[in-house]
Formats: sequence, structure tokens, C-alpha cells
Amino acid sequence: MNLRTKLNTNDVEPVRQLLKDTGVFTPEEVEVGVELAEQTLAGEDGYHWVLAEEAGKLLGVICYGSVPLTEGTWDLYWILRSPGASSKGVAAQLLKICEEDLRKNNARLLVLNTSGTPPYQPARDYYLRNGFQLAARLPEYYRPGDDLLIYTKRIE
Repeated sequence: MNLRTKLNTNDVEPVRQLLKDTGVFTPEEVEVGVELAEQTLAGEDGYHWVLAEEAGKLLGVICYGSVPLTEGTWDLYWILRSPGASSKGVAAQLLKICEEDLRKNNARLLVLNTSGTPPYQPARDYYLRNGFQLAARLPEYYRPGDDLLIYTKRIE
């Protein structure tokens, strides 16, 4: 598996497909992920990407960035892996590289937002297994029956 931190124009469609392949994102959410990639390529500063590939195929991505007006707080926007890559440790590798980068940038807190619906349970379990803690729940934030769950992880 090859890991790289430089997003290029050829990555936009594979990122879109990866977002679709997860099976949990709405079409609007897929487009937001694509927009983050396009904004990065247009030179908008603040988004960091790590991409995992094997044999020219995108296996996973992580996208994160610092939160303005905070001291060392960063948001984790996306961590995705191809459904066929679950046994390859893709997500673990991506999170490890992200956390190493955060330490170099004097980060102290990593925050992520996710849905409280059943399809997101595997992701929530993953976050808990990897040192994140549930910090808040906002009932029916996204839509009726869909809570916002906010997880945090201290970066040491």
C-alpha cells in the first residue's frame, strides 16, 4: 500500500466513488466531500489529505484541517476506506499518519462529527476503539431521528 499527502486532479472522481461506495452518505454529502477536494486543488489552504493506494486504486482517504480561532484544535472531516479494503488496515494507517502530522503541528485536540443513525455504528465503534470519546450529542441535528455525535481525541 502506498500513502501520499499530495491530492491531484486525477483524485477527484475516485474520491467521489469512494464516498458513494461507503453506502452511508447522501448525494449532497458526497458532493461536499468532492467540493473539499476541489477547494484543496484550487489552492484553498487548510485542508490536509492522506491517500492510500494500491495498484493504482484508491483504497482510502483522510481529510483534516485546523480550526480557526482555536489553539491546537483540528477537525477530522473524512476518514474513508474502500469496502473491499477492510482487512488491509487502511483506516488505521491513515489515522496514524494524520496523528503524526497533528503532533508536528502542535495539535492538542482532534474533533469529528458523525451521524447517530444505525448505518454509522461501525464508524462510531471504530472511533471508540481508536481513542476517541463521545463528547456531545445533539438530538435530531441533521434531520428527525438523526442525531449529531461529536467525538474528540486528545493528541499527546
